[in-house]
Amino acid sequence: MKEVDKIKIEIKRLESYFDKFELFEPSSTTSIEHFKTYYTGLTPDIKDFYTFCNGFDVHTDDYYDGKVISLEEHLELIEAIRSDNLPLFTYQFPILTDGCGNYDCVMFLNGQGSNSVVFRDSDDGLPSYVKANCLSSYFSFLTNDLLLRYNRDGTIKPEYDLENPDPVEIDWPHNSRQMITKDPGLIDLYKDVGYALQFSSPEDLIKSLD
Repeated sequence: MKEVDKIKIEIKRLESYFDKFELFEPSSTTSIEHFKTYYTGLTPDIKDFYTFCNGFDVHTDDYYDGKVISLEEHLELIEAIRSDNLPLFTYQFPILTDGCGNYDCVMFLNGQGSNSVVFRDSDDGLPSYVKANCLSSYFSFLTNDLLLRYNRDGTIKPEYDLENPDPVEIDWPHNSRQMITKDPGLIDLYKDVGYALQFSSPEDLIKSLD
């Protein structure tokens, strides 16, 4: 099964659960091919995803949670802060933001870790931790997380509300031991020194399974 077909299954799960789920039709004005100008390593999985849709929004209480960036929003980001040596627009492809300058990014690399998804911290512009081995695994984690923490109408469940003095802890994206049971490909990434060097704290990634 192709990656995009696995992603479609996760999108169907979101669509079936959330009352206000919105899938954006593929863009008629902005082609994914246009992004070759900025990304020399644009992966087939990203091309397939944005050919299928132009992102989606589950419409939760948190405006940014569960809102996948459209191609038009992506171009606006590039035009606003593009520079020739900015990793965010050379080998880190943003697909979701928290609204604070941090992004979940697909990594375009030569070799191990290409198409993995990482959390990019705005403080230093480097990935802080890995969220999935590949795009389909990322959407699987994201879907499970959204269905776990939110009600059908998009309101946060009280036990997962950060304003709760004792919120329930969740596995994704910091419980590496649990994550590898659902995404075994992460094991090779955690063990790869070259991949770890892409991160702000390589030693932390390498010790993920200790």
